[in-house]
Amino acid sequence: MGGLGRDAMRYFVLGVGLVGCSPSEVVVQEKLEPSHERLMNLGRAYLQYNSKYEKAPAGFAQLQPFLKEFGNPEEYLRSPTDGEPYVICWGVNLLAPPKWAKSTPILAYEKRGANGQRYVLTIMRSVLVMSDSEFRQASIPPGHQPPRGG
Repeated sequence: MGGLGRDAMRYFVLGVGLVGCSPSEVVVQEKLEPSHERLMNLGRAYLQYNSKYEKAPAGFAQLQPFLKEFGNPEEYLRSPTDGEPYVICWGVNLLAPPKWAKSTPILAYEKRGANGQRYVLTIMRSVLVMSDSEFRQASIPPGHQPPRGG
């Protein structure tokens, strides 16, 4: 999935100590794909809502106030990779173990992706790139059905 538009940067700070040297801070910059960043921020907003209200969000309107911290909430409706709306599994409580999961538990994903791959957000809020076959093996929350062919 090629790089699209934005100059979104993530900064990771690592404490590095070498023998004979004082610890210093090292900043590593990694440019994230827009879909990766959007799903990551969707996961953050979902968890913030879930934690604040002690229940899972039921729809996008509930996440909008939390997404404003990351920019325009409307950008989080659609994947820049495939142009389709993200599929978000509403009503999944991130504060409880996913007893329904038999494999990678999915919270949100690109509907189609590109080149046989799609970005997915797990309930642990990690973003992965999965092939179509990996996606078919992943666990989708009860009551949610992935699109046919995906």
